[in-house]
Amino acid sequence: MIFDQFEEFGNPLWHYHITGSALEEVLEKEMGSDDRLFAGVFSSGSAGTMGAGYYLKDNFKDVKVAAAEALQRPTLLNNGFGGHRIEGIGDKHVPWIHDLKKTDMIIAVDDEVTMRLMRLFKEEWGRQSLGNQGVP
Repeated sequence: MIFDQFEEFGNPLWHYHITGSALEEVLEKEMGSDDRLFAGVFSSGSAGTMGAGYYLKDNFKDVKVAAAEALQRPTLLNNGFGGHRIEGIGDKHVPWIHDLKKTDMIIAVDDEVTMRLMRLFKEEWGRQSLGNQGVP
């Protein structure tokens, strides 16, 4: 099997074939005949999930693939200067398996926004707020 021979390719290949096709299946169920997929946003830590984006790009007309990274350490945008609190991404390197030719844009995400979202789901006041809005 290819994963045995090329272990380092396993992560993006898995996400390309498994995650990408699962996304396609969900999209086909949820999208109407007039709906169109414009873009997918993935983070580039190990760049494995970027494989799912490449699948979408290969299988949906005109899809753009964006890589999200921490605004506080913009590795792809500005050589990775600074620090941030988003685990697993932007460690001052671009993984060699990240196919930059298939990446259409970079999106900088403020780590404070991710921390607030995490608090919304983890802290009692956040869960109550979600419950008040009908989110179980």
